[in-house]
Amino acid sequence: IDRAVFANVAMCERIFQRAALMMLGSIVVGDPPYSPGTPVDTGFARSSWYVMLSGGESAPEATRFEVDSAGSATDLKTAATGGDPVAQSIGIIQSARLGQTIWLVNYVPYIVRLEYGWSKQAPAGMVRLTLSAAQEIVDQAMIIEQSRAAA
Repeated sequence: IDRAVFANVAMCERIFQRAALMMLGSIVVGDPPYSPGTPVDTGFARSSWYVMLSGGESAPEATRFEVDSAGSATDLKTAATGGDPVAQSIGIIQSARLGQTIWLVNYVPYIVRLEYGWSKQAPAGMVRLTLSAAQEIVDQAMIIEQSRAAA
């Protein structure tokens, strides 16, 4: 019984992680059935997504920008790591355990405007579209992980 329970918990964890990766990709770079992704002009908004984990009680706090004397904001993560939020987030999501909350956050001041149609690239947003497809994404994650386990 212990082995069966462990196998089921491990499968649920992989489905949880896979669904999170699929949602991250949909929101950041886009996935045509779900979302056009974060609009790109300079790339600052797209490269400013962060994944963080918490125990589920509240969003973790983070300060990610440095503002110079001219008032220009520099995204510290992008400056330090090259700016691919999906690649940078894979390890974090793969370390997530059941019971944790995976937070996808963006501190760009205009991200809410982008979500609500400020850009013609994503007139219906990207987060809301992805969340409206959450059950379909989880179902797809389950199919992928079950087929991997059967192989």
